Amino acid sequence: MKNREVGKMIVILIILALNILTALIVRVTHGGRLICDGAFPITDGKVILVAGMLSQPESAYQYIDFHNKVIGYLRFSSFGFNPKNAAYQLDEVIQPNDTVVGISIGCKPIIMSLVKCRRKILINPMTHSIILKAKNQMLIEYLAPLAEVLSYALGWISLIPFIKTDTGDHYSLALLLDQLYWMYYGDPEDEDMDSLDNVGIVISNQDEFLENDIISSIYLKASGQFDIDTRHGHTANPKVAPLYQDAIDFLF
Repeated sequence: MKNREVGKMIVILIILALNILTALIVRVTHGGRLICDGAFPITDGKVILVAGMLSQPESAYQYIDFHNKVIGYLRFSSFGFNPKNAAYQLDEVIQPNDTVVGISIGCKPIIMSLVKCRRKILINPMTHSIILKAKNQMLIEYLAPLAEVLSYALGWISLIPFIKTDTGDHYSLALLLDQLYWMYYGDPEDEDMDSLDNVGIVISNQDEFLENDIISSIYLKASGQFDIDTRHGHTANPKVAPLYQDAIDFLF
């Protein structure tokens, strides 16, 4: 009887280990990827729109008119998020006359990208840990690593796209927790910040997550900065979208 129970326990442990190991392989090999929607345009002079939290580029920019420019949407894999990997992949699609627009955590791989382009426009840029408001810093600093460990321990459960957004899209716990983790960890290197003369900044004066003064101090060399009277990342709000439109038109 005892041998049978031990055998069952061993089988359960093997199943749990395989669940964690196989999910880990998928997250390492596929997590952090940027996904080019459909037939991604390769033309020089396009506008590349990078997703923010939970990877929703279409809804984030739905009210912004880019004046007949060829648009390319970049979203993050639901298997996870890693800004360094995303930056390398962004380098592969950026061309010299392109304009890259990012929002919130989606700005981090844009700043980490080493390829020169015509313009980088950052909306509510969450690129450095010190940009977070103090209470958010504390929560993410201590809770995000624990949550990351838990998500890996859950194995394939963490990869199930069960988090539903207002647009009806579904995303995984792995993507969400990775994004929260990288908000605090993995700041851009000094060389990433060497040339910011082609960077434009758009901030929100009611931003509930970020410290706008610190954003301004980090991006002193930015070619322009606009202050929108709204909360964090409200580009999809039709009432304030015209303000974002004016800012982006100017920064272009």
